[in-house]
Amino acid sequence: MTALQTIFLVSVFIVSLILNVSFTAIVIVHKALHQEDIMLNLVLTVTNICFSALSNIPNIASVVNGGWPLGKVFCYVDGTMNFFLAISRHAFLLAITMDRFGLVMYPFSFRRHRSKTAAVILLVGVLYSAAVSIVFNANVVGCYNFDQNVEILIGDLYTLVPIADALVVWRNRDVKECAIAACRRMRQVLQNHAFGNNY
Repeated sequence: MTALQTIFLVSVFIVSLILNVSFTAIVIVHKALHQEDIMLNLVLTVTNICFSALSNIPNIASVVNGGWPLGKVFCYVDGTMNFFLAISRHAFLLAITMDRFGLVMYPFSFRRHRSKTAAVILLVGVLYSAAVSIVFNANVVGCYNFDQNVEILIGDLYTLVPIADALVVWRNRDVKECAIAACRRMRQVLQNHAFGNNY
C-alpha cells in the first residue's frame, strides 16, 4: 500500500503541476488573455499550485518516512496554509460561478460593471476572508496526524482537486488557441534548429 500510495501521490503531483503551470504560463505570456474571467481562473490556478505543493509533498514525505518527518511546528504551519488555500479555492470558485452567471443572465449590463479594479478588490476580499476564517476555526486548523496512513481511495482523492480545476479552466477556447499556437511555434523552432544542425 505504501508503494502504491507513493506512486499515486507523485503522479497526481506531476500531472497537477504540468496542467496548472502550463495554464499560468500561457495566460501570463499572451496579453490577449488578460481578461477578467481568465484572470479569475489564473488566481484559482495559482492557488491550486500552492495547494498541490503544500498537500502532496508533505504527504509523500510522510508516506515514505512512515510518519511526519519535519517537526510539529512545520506540521502546524502546513496544516494552516492548507486550510487557508482550501477556503480561498472555494471562494474563487464561487466568484467564477457568479461571474459566469452574470454574463449569461445579463450579458450587456454585467459587462459594463466588470473591471480589473473590481477583480483586485474581489481577490483581496477573498484572501482576507480566508485569513479571518482561520481565526474562527483555530480548533480545527493545525497539525494533521501524518503518522496514520490515509487510505488511498478516501483521503488522497482530495489531491485530485487541482487536476479537476485545471481541466475545467483549460476548456476556455481562447486559452486553447494560444496554447496550440505556442506549441506550433515551438515545433517550428525545434525543426529549424534540427535542420540547421544537419548542415
